[in-house]
Amino acid sequence: MIKIIKHIGMGALALCVLSTAGNAQTLKERKAQQKQSAALQSEVAYTNQICGSTISAEVDWSRYAGPVREATSSCDAALSALESLCADQLSQEEIQKRVDQVVCTKGDDRQVSLKKGTLTFQMDGPGMDDFRYIRDYLTSAFESDGN
Repeated sequence: MIKIIKHIGMGALALCVLSTAGNAQTLKERKAQQKQSAALQSEVAYTNQICGSTISAEVDWSRYAGPVREATSSCDAALSALESLCADQLSQEEIQKRVDQVVCTKGDDRQVSLKKGTLTFQMDGPGMDDFRYIRDYLTSAFESDGN
């Protein structure tokens, strides 16, 4: 029985080592991501209060090699854009109907899309007016037919 438990323990340890080998994040980085993810949940709760919605939000941490704060500030820009549109009742109804989730990521170029209920914002670095970029995209998407 002890040998079986020992083998299970060694297998679990090997699995842990293999699962973290490809993701060489420090404990400090993981804690920073956890803290920023909690702050993001607070921000999305505020957005949901303003918009009368049930939107979820997350950061695709696998795409971020830079500062963690940069990731959540891009998500905050997306949430702020949604909040600004919720001041108008018709836009608020569109948001409630068409936006279920916000996903923030990072890439080589700045992009925003709204597909199947997911608003994805890919930032390319700091210094851009992400709020306006996302708000203008959403305004145009809501004025066009379908999604």
